Amino acid sequence: MKTMLLILLVLLTTPLHALTLSQKYELASQRCTKPGPSEPHLYSSEFHWNMTVPELNKIFPAVYNSGKRLKHRAYFEAGFKLPHIPNQKTTLLTENFIKSLITQVEEAHRRGYVDALIFPDMGHSHFFIPQEFYDRELNAIPVSDYHLFYQKLLAHKELRILYHTAEQLKMTEEGRPLADRHLGWRFYTRNLVGRNDQSKILEIIHAPETRANTTHNYRPGYKYWGAGFNISASIDGCFPYEVDGKLKYFDLSFEDLTSEPGAVFF
Repeated sequence: MKTMLLILLVLLTTPLHALTLSQKYELASQRCTKPGPSEPHLYSSEFHWNMTVPELNKIFPAVYNSGKRLKHRAYFEAGFKLPHIPNQKTTLLTENFIKSLITQVEEAHRRGYVDALIFPDMGHSHFFIPQEFYDRELNAIPVSDYHLFYQKLLAHKELRILYHTAEQLKMTEEGRPLADRHLGWRFYTRNLVGRNDQSKILEIIHAPETRANTTHNYRPGYKYWGAGFNISASIDGCFPYEVDGKLKYFDLSFEDLTSEPGAVFF
């Protein structure tokens, strides 16, 4: 209780731009309670492909303020734990990873690489793993222990995290970028690579041979790993991030969005 009161005092008396990563991490540890049985979930059926930027800008605050959360999201219980559903175990997350993730989200917004922290835009990730580290530490881990695979992986500071942003935005027509300055910017900057070391470095890589500029290649010595994590902003979310001078929150999960039970598609 004393810790929570101290955090609230800091938030009330400290300008957002002065809130440190350590303060954001501590705030997350207090907000990130274990999911309850009645917690509302976010579903993929709330979005659609070929969304326009005005649609994205309209749906983001609605989704954010709905309080809907990612299923099987991370929570804090003597450390941050991320459920790994296939084997019903949890992956322990390091402080460095959490701080690196917050930094990447904030920097992506600051540079204009992302419009909304939800699935249609910046909502999922992939990994570039140092090949030598993979061969030495990860390759022999059985699928039944993949919660430990990800625990080792997300603790490794040479890990690179790939985000395919603008995932559901309509940016092309007949394979060519639309004649819109903002959409052109989003198209050519949609492959973000962040570092797991709390740095603000975000690399932009390209795949000119693909219709949507979707790349899975980084540099020699790194192995692409497609199964990453998902992130989504929610007013009740765990992890704080600052955008345009305001403090918002997001959740983290290994599980991809699914359609809402009973959803009808035409």
